[in-house]
Amino acid sequence: MAVFVLLHMSTRLPSPSTPNGSPAKRPTRGAQRRSGSALGRLFGRENPPGAAPDARGEARCAWLRVLLWVLPLWAAACGGGSAEIPTDHGLLTPSSELRLVWSDEFDGTEGAPVDATKWSAQVGGTGWGQNVLDYKTNCTNPLAPHYTTDNAEMDGQGNLVISALREAVPYDACWYGPCEFSSALLVTASTFRQQYGRFEVRMKTPPGPGLWGSFWLFGINDDGLWGEIDVAELIGRDPAAIYQAAHGTGFMADKFSLRTEVASGIVADEFHVYAADWSPGAVRFSIDGNPKLTITPDFLPSEGTWPYDSMPFYMVLDLGVGGSMSWSGSHDAQTPFPAQLLVDYVRVYELD
Repeated sequence: MAVFVLLHMSTRLPSPSTPNGSPAKRPTRGAQRRSGSALGRLFGRENPPGAAPDARGEARCAWLRVLLWVLPLWAAACGGGSAEIPTDHGLLTPSSELRLVWSDEFDGTEGAPVDATKWSAQVGGTGWGQNVLDYKTNCTNPLAPHYTTDNAEMDGQGNLVISALREAVPYDACWYGPCEFSSALLVTASTFRQQYGRFEVRMKTPPGPGLWGSFWLFGINDDGLWGEIDVAELIGRDPAAIYQAAHGTGFMADKFSLRTEVASGIVADEFHVYAADWSPGAVRFSIDGNPKLTITPDFLPSEGTWPYDSMPFYMVLDLGVGGSMSWSGSHDAQTPFPAQLLVDYVRVYELD
């Protein structure tokens, strides 16, 4: 699969100034692509836990998988036509203008499962459009076959742990043959969607070639108009950098993407806070409270359609294991298993 990674900007991220070297966990208000995008791991319509896929969902899934192969080529052929994105992004929405409407603090006891009232798992070894090698396990529905918490559980210290394991999956096959890895892909498609607001995650990604940790948003309507907001993607082949991007109908990440380097060391050394402030006509990305990238309809290519004022989006948490055809690069002997993505919290705010 051809992957076109055109990164228009590169910045450096200052080291956090908190005493322990990482951003402190913020109290809740109640208590106080490259065109090889994340869309490549998409799956069509979400069905309720335990329900059989319906015909519409299966048709959309098939349509999207074809779309995934076509869009990178289309984006490369249709590049150009967009304005240069400014580097002065102003200020983020003040906290006084935010209202917390959804959160998962992951405060369960050690070994506790994912909250199935908030998340559901996508299951299978299809490669998710990017030829990742891991089988996504059922970690949210104990009534469905092959339920396991091995790939997603609480650590008892306020974190969700998504684990990529090097193991055989005896009950199913992957796109390349017998599965050699397992991991988890969690979505809120059947439980929570929102248009506009701040979507924020605090997480610590695993180091190692081929690993691909991400938090992103996705929406698609009945007319096929789609959009994606990659709040944070971290890949093992570029361990000192964080990627943030936006994609949609007729435009890909070569138009709206940012690569930010940490000031020293690698991203996996500590927790970082990644956020997208989404308002009518604009999406603004930040890292550790620092504005990094703002996109508006003014910067779309002529063939692009702005999707962000048309529908609510849902959230996705994922840890993938890349192969030779994956944007994240291939794993090798230096890739540690089990690899763990630690998520301190996910919070969604409305903009007052």
